[in-house]
Amino acid sequence: MNDNDEVENYIDIDYFGVINEQMICHALYLIHFFHNNLISEILLENDISGIIISNTSESSREVLKDIQKHQKGGLSGKPIEKKSNILINKFYNLFKGKIKIIGVGGIDSGQSAYEKFLLGADYIQLYTGMVFQGPNIAGSIKKELKELLIRDGVKNFTEIIGNKTLS
Repeated sequence: MNDNDEVENYIDIDYFGVINEQMICHALYLIHFFHNNLISEILLENDISGIIISNTSESSREVLKDIQKHQKGGLSGKPIEKKSNILINKFYNLFKGKIKIIGVGGIDSGQSAYEKFLLGADYIQLYTGMVFQGPNIAGSIKKELKELLIRDGVKNFTEIIGNKTLS
């Protein structure tokens, strides 16, 4: 068994789409942290232009406090936010700007979007927040994010991408 065979057990990368004739991958949260280097090497070697980090996870179910704790299927939204943020930052440091990161997982406010950008996301994707708060959440996030950027003297959100490192 080689490293690539082993990775198949832990990562599910689906073809997501083509933007400017370059492929974007959607990485599910099945990534084990000790495979980050190998996964980033594979993505860089194959000229992947972007990756969505992360999608859903079953591993955060124990943090839930209600009946949903016992349901089946992957979690999204706030329960995976911390792990999503860690992965975004790890891959940001591995990619060194060569692959764009679309951050997802727990974005329900301008502050949570701001955090994703600070940790290395180039873009963000909403899903669970929109399910629970409706389509107007996008406007609310944009307004709050703008206020945070102005407060911090930032002219363009791209100035803050990757400015925070998690240890």
